[in-house]
Amino acid sequence: MLTKYHWPGNIRDLENAMKSAIITAADNVIKMEGLPLRLHGYAEINVSEIKDNSLEEQVKRVSMKIEKELIVKALEKSNGNRTSAAGFLKISRKTLFNKIKLYNISDVL
Repeated sequence: MLTKYHWPGNIRDLENAMKSAIITAADNVIKMEGLPLRLHGYAEINVSEIKDNSLEEQVKRVSMKIEKELIVKALEKSNGNRTSAAGFLKISRKTLFNKIKLYNISDVL
């Protein structure tokens, strides 16, 4: 899958895909389902969710949804340890705390 994808963002796109896969990997094994959906040949965007918003607004909404999912997975992987989760995500603890508040993530903690 990695070699068949055209990597439009080049190395940054690949780097982000691998970070996501590592965070979601169980038992330190990267599996197909841990790779971003765009590599599977489909996207997790429901056509009914597309409104009259600008492309920029739609991309921001989808990006926020993905970011929240990655934070939740990192918190699950770290058993709720925010310092470890921030380390998995390569962000500061303060940034993680701000994002937890922004996305109202409390069910994992």
